[in-house]
Amino acid sequence: MEIERPNASVTTLRAAPKESSASIDTMVLGYETHIVNFCQKELQVCLRTGINYTVLPKNGPVGTAPGIIIQLLTNTHKDYVKIDSKSQLNEPQNEDQKIIKSSLKRSNKLRNEFDEAIVEYYISRETIDAEGGVVYLPELDIQLSILSAIATPEHPFSAKGYETHVVYDNDFLGSSSLTGVAFKLVDNSGHLGVRYVNLNRQVYQLTPIQDVNLNNGLYVTTNGLCSGSRRHAAAKTQYYPLDKIQETFGTLYKTAEEARIDGDPDIISKREHERAESELKAETLRLKHQTLETERELAEIQRTRDLDKQNLVKMQGELDRVKLTFDQREQEFKAHERNLEHERKILENELHIYKMRRGDYYDERSQVRKDSSDIMKMLPIIVTSISTILSLVALMNSNKK
Repeated sequence: MEIERPNASVTTLRAAPKESSASIDTMVLGYETHIVNFCQKELQVCLRTGINYTVLPKNGPVGTAPGIIIQLLTNTHKDYVKIDSKSQLNEPQNEDQKIIKSSLKRSNKLRNEFDEAIVEYYISRETIDAEGGVVYLPELDIQLSILSAIATPEHPFSAKGYETHVVYDNDFLGSSSLTGVAFKLVDNSGHLGVRYVNLNRQVYQLTPIQDVNLNNGLYVTTNGLCSGSRRHAAAKTQYYPLDKIQETFGTLYKTAEEARIDGDPDIISKREHERAESELKAETLRLKHQTLETERELAEIQRTRDLDKQNLVKMQGELDRVKLTFDQREQEFKAHERNLEHERKILENELHIYKMRRGDYYDERSQVRKDSSDIMKMLPIIVTSISTILSLVALMNSNKK
């Protein structure tokens, strides 16, 4: 029988708040499940949610056959809940449907506004043993098991239970003769590649598959696993996420050789030694290359330094030349400045002499003009004197004769 995967949930699971709008006082439809264990063994009750309960056995009344009693109690509010028994139960009915229908008709009033209906299921210990210690009740969607908690499979429609059934066929899961361990490696990305695993010194190849219904990872199913002296009746699947396989399951090797030497101390020691030698050689080669690279870098640095030194010498020479040229120009400027100062002094001296000479000239002219004026003033006197003298001379000559 093929087991279909349940549809994705459209509900949101949450913890009921302390102040909730849903409570006993506001309930209009309620279900209660009562389970009594008369099997003389611990009973594992597995729900679709993945939660499992362990119910301890009780001693029944004298003469009670070993088995399990399950009571389903339904409370319905007469004003808010209508029981459509006509459409649900008006078809050809088996004995179970008849019992359910009759229980609805016999409902009695509770708290005036509620009706109550109770139906009871009974599963004998013999039936459970015949099923290998595990039975699934589709009417209640409950799985019951008298196996140990570790040996009890998951609810077939829980998340983990579905993985177990969808990964491996039912011939393997339900067989009492086919026992062992089965692996399935899921890689929906298609990038993982073939892997190998060492199981009890035997190497097995794991070829990844793609299945959109499964998460990436490793699924390990055991069938026929024994706990103590008792064989587990049902297979169990353990899921290991792809990114946690190494830490949770173990190593999946890339080659069969790697998987084959897994667990052999001598081979592992030899492999470690060879790997250490290989790593040492690789490290030596790396250091050699690093040394050569360092030497090349140092040579380049030295060459750059020498070039910088040469450039510095050239720059110093150019600076000295510029400084010498500046000193020469400065000396020439100072010499020119001294010449200008000398010529200025000469010109000033010549100007002074010129001024002095010009002053003497004007003084001399002034004296000449003064002398001329005095002569002109004395000229009549001189003329008169000369005339007088001439007259006297003439007189004297005339007297001599």
